[in-house]
Amino acid sequence: MINKKITLLIITLCFLTIASAEETPYAVISVSNPDIKVLSSKEFSWSDKSRYVYEDNRLEGFPLKKSFQNDIKTKLTSNGFTFAENSQNASILVGYVIALESSLNDMDINNLYGINPGFINKDKEKNKNNYEKGTIIIDIIESRTNRMIWRGAMQGMAEFGIPDNEREERLSSAVNRLLDEFLKQYGNN
Repeated sequence: MINKKITLLIITLCFLTIASAEETPYAVISVSNPDIKVLSSKEFSWSDKSRYVYEDNRLEGFPLKKSFQNDIKTKLTSNGFTFAENSQNASILVGYVIALESSLNDMDINNLYGINPGFINKDKEKNKNNYEKGTIIIDIIESRTNRMIWRGAMQGMAEFGIPDNEREERLSSAVNRLLDEFLKQYGNN
């Protein structure tokens, strides 16, 4: 029997592998707190404690953090959520992690975040100069209690040497796909 005190999160979507228009595979997993079925409000802000971007020289010049935050804000506000500049005024906080495998491997992701989409890079050695597995994790946290409401993670291949506008399109697509899982559960309440 699963102990509810230990297991606060349930799996709402297990492993899903789909190809995009460029045939770029990815894997997604999301978990939610079974005790929180309805959000108290749809006002969100950034978590002060859980925003990590592991920088990499191969992505130098691309405003990864700014683009990622803009993509999250756009997706949530276009679905009825309101952004609060002051986190004290928000009912939910958004935290995130963005990392390449060389900075944060699967074992570390499992140990630190308790979630891993399980994407397997079949051609790891063949493509190591042009591609590397990347992970994004988004947390939705109840601000009043600091309880996790929802966590989603996605893994896929980051490509180096592509134009910034293409990188932004891929990042935006990844954020949209991941937050779609959150919105399926919490977007209409």
